[in-house]
Amino acid sequence: MFRRTLSKEVRENLSPIREDGKYKQETLNKIFFALTGSKNPKSKKVFLYSSENPLIFHKEFDTYTAAAKYLNCHSSNIGRNINTNKLYKK
Repeated sequence: MFRRTLSKEVRENLSPIREDGKYKQETLNKIFFALTGSKNPKSKKVFLYSSENPLIFHKEFDTYTAAAKYLNCHSSNIGRNINTNKLYKK
């Protein structure tokens, strides 16, 4: 590739960034799907146990968001309850 000039079409296909300096929508979608759910290195698993007997396992979630959707609350509530070791609605 040394001293070889590429056509404008080839350069556009190689670059993930448009001429205005922003990412192409296709690239943004790839980044979004690569970092969602259990693929995200910062995501934490949530384990749901019975309130009557804490030894009975009920359900496992890959992320705080998935647990929040199941429990019908906000993901920050899940994180706060986990950090303070408190029960969420028994």
